[in-house]
Amino acid sequence: MAKLFAAFPAAREGEMSVKLRVESYAEALAGLPLWAVTEARRDVTGGKFGDGKWCPSSGEFAKLAREKMKPVEGQLALVHRVSNATADGYEPTAEERARVSEGWSELRSELSDAGKAATPTDPFERLQELAKLAGITVDFDSIPDAPEPKTFRKVGA
Repeated sequence: MAKLFAAFPAAREGEMSVKLRVESYAEALAGLPLWAVTEARRDVTGGKFGDGKWCPSSGEFAKLAREKMKPVEGQLALVHRVSNATADGYEPTAEERARVSEGWSELRSELSDAGKAATPTDPFERLQELAKLAGITVDFDSIPDAPEPKTFRKVGA
C-alpha cells in the first residue's frame, strides 16, 4: 500500500488522516490474497485504472483486487474444497487402521529422536497431493503473481 500512497500523495494530510486512510484500505482488503492486491496496485500505478490522476477509494481498490481474482476463482474454490474435504460415511478397515497406527508410531519415534527435527509438510506439495487424491488437476502456475513454490518451503522450514 505504501507504493500506492507514494504514487498518489495526498496534499497536507495529517498523521491521523494518514492512519485512518491506511486503516480504511486494510479493512477493505482484509481477506484478499496479496497477489490480487499487488496486481490491482500495478494497474492503478500503471495507468490501467481510472484517469491516473487520483488514487482510488479503498472500496474501488478492493473491487479491482477482487476482479483480479475472477480468472482463478474456480481453481481457488476447488483448492478450498479439496483442503476441507472429509470422508463422510467412510469406515476404515482393520488393515487400514493398523497401517495408520504403525505410521503414527514411526512418526512419534522420529520426532522423539534427539538429533532429528521433523521436516514440516510442504503446503504446496500437500495441496497437489490432495488434488491428485480427489482426481483433479490444479494449475498453480496459472495464478498471476502467486508465490513461487520455494516460498512455501521457506515459510514451512
